[in-house]
Amino acid sequence: MALFFGTRLAFSVENGPQPLSSLFPPLENGGSIVLGMPERSAIIFVGNINQESNKAIRKFIDNDVNVRNIYVNSGGGDLINAIEIADYLRNKKIRVIVAGRCFSACANYIFAGAISKVVLPGSLIGIHGKKFHYFGKNIISVDADKTDYLIKESGDLSVDLKIKKILLTESNFYKKIGISLDYYSAFDEYTKSIDVKSATGNSGEECRNISIWILRYSDMKKIGISGMESIWSPGNMEEAKNISKKFGFDSNQIFFGSISDISALCGQKETTEKIKRFLKF
Repeated sequence: MALFFGTRLAFSVENGPQPLSSLFPPLENGGSIVLGMPERSAIIFVGNINQESNKAIRKFIDNDVNVRNIYVNSGGGDLINAIEIADYLRNKKIRVIVAGRCFSACANYIFAGAISKVVLPGSLIGIHGKKFHYFGKNIISVDADKTDYLIKESGDLSVDLKIKKILLTESNFYKKIGISLDYYSAFDEYTKSIDVKSATGNSGEECRNISIWILRYSDMKKIGISGMESIWSPGNMEEAKNISKKFGFDSNQIFFGSISDISALCGQKETTEKIKRFLKF
């Protein structure tokens, strides 16, 4: 498998890489694959970020001192494991090479935290607002500011404390690597605007449910992401949407643009001005 994959990867890099995920059978139930590529001084990681993939990545690198690169294609996963992987790769000075998608926890921590990073043509870096998953009788996913709902649904009174600890771990990580939270805050504000519009029955086409904010090189610089060696990003919204379809994403749930662009959606500017006028009054 590894030798065959290595041949395919070498071919695809020269001709505009295909997503790493396309070289494997579909992963189910949050699965992941970690493979060694000693001929490239690299390992490959495809799939969900969790405790198992965290351990596998460490094992491969610990057992091969020549590993200098990790090729990734991930839709995200667990925040704490992602930060642990990011710290480990930073300490080992491993270059992160995105060959496909790097969304959510992959973008927020593994990509952002890498000492050096590369984004191959046709690949996407994407962020979204914070969400927490509760694994109890049912899997519950909520936005970061809706812990009251999660506590009510799960009956777990310790949820609030757990989330505060997670947010502190994240805050310390971002301070260490010098990341700005402006983009994440803008996404959270947009999400709140959708909730307000939906509650009042005023949501329309401009208030679509955005799942992923695709970052341009200029966005990454503004966030404070450092160590960018060779970074490819889409030229416009249409290109971002077309590429996202390859990853099985609904193109209508993709956003591509600046903070001012997302702030203009769903009546956020209008709402903000009304609040300002009210406070002045």
